Amino acid sequence: MEFFSTRDVHPRDKKEYWMSVASSVFFELDCTPRDRAVFNADMKLTELSDLRFITINTDECVVVRSADIIKRAQSDELILCIQLSGSVRIEQGHTVACLRPGDCCLYDSSRPHRIEVPEKAGLLTVKMGRQNLEQRLGRLERFTGRLLRRESSVASIMTGFWRLLPERVESIDGHAASRIAFQALDLLATALEEGSAENQQSSTCRALTILRVKDIIEIHLGNPDLTCADIAAKAGISRRYLSHLFEAEGISLQAYIKRRRLEKCREAFESRHQVSRSISDISFGWGFKDAGNFSRSFKECFSEPPRHYRKRRLYLSPEMAG
Repeated sequence: MEFFSTRDVHPRDKKEYWMSVASSVFFELDCTPRDRAVFNADMKLTELSDLRFITINTDECVVVRSADIIKRAQSDELILCIQLSGSVRIEQGHTVACLRPGDCCLYDSSRPHRIEVPEKAGLLTVKMGRQNLEQRLGRLERFTGRLLRRESSVASIMTGFWRLLPERVESIDGHAASRIAFQALDLLATALEEGSAENQQSSTCRALTILRVKDIIEIHLGNPDLTCADIAAKAGISRRYLSHLFEAEGISLQAYIKRRRLEKCREAFESRHQVSRSISDISFGWGFKDAGNFSRSFKECFSEPPRHYRKRRLYLSPEMAG
């Protein structure tokens, strides 16, 4: 067993010392304590076969492994993080996992990630070779960065088993260690597969909800006073969840509504059945309140003013176009 601590390190050297220890134990990364003068952390290392257990107690900090760091210091290992106390927030790719005691998450050292520790926390982290799980699960992208909740029966059994191992490794001989490590990895793979199925069900539910929301928006696009509260009420969801649905799609709710209104106006400008309608009549009909704002927005979206766009698509004179 190895043990490292910042408690006897001078305050001015705590950050550099901890970064040096963490980078040697895990892989190169950057760590920023909330208050470097009083920051304290410790780390205990044990090993079982080819699994490395690192128990960490740390004050508030942010840990980042950026694309630039990965370019100069590559690693191909996986980290299982089991929350013991406090909380952490792990971001990898488009996924965010907020861990509370009993929760766990698998993340990939070969991809950028950010770990925020907003309060004093305790974690059990396990460093393992990628092949250990690829042999059991195949491609791992769908499993990394995702939260496994303590409420899940399989995840709860798995984390309980893994938490026992660092306390027992010194009394386990080599042959038994290999068998136990093998069984632990089987249990982890089972929990990840179970969690993936739950996430897939959740994703299906979100997809159906956002389709329902988009249908509501389409029906009410012409209402210039359409609000987030109106849409949420009609969909039977909270405003916060509504905003979260669109954030997950990479666009705000208001930006989506504006884009759909502009697309409806563009369709009208391309229709020979609507040549008798003025540009302002069409834009007001699709929920815009100000002609100048509409014209600027249309140009930003489609690279030319609405009058020019309409003329070019319908081969009409300027007089007929507006």
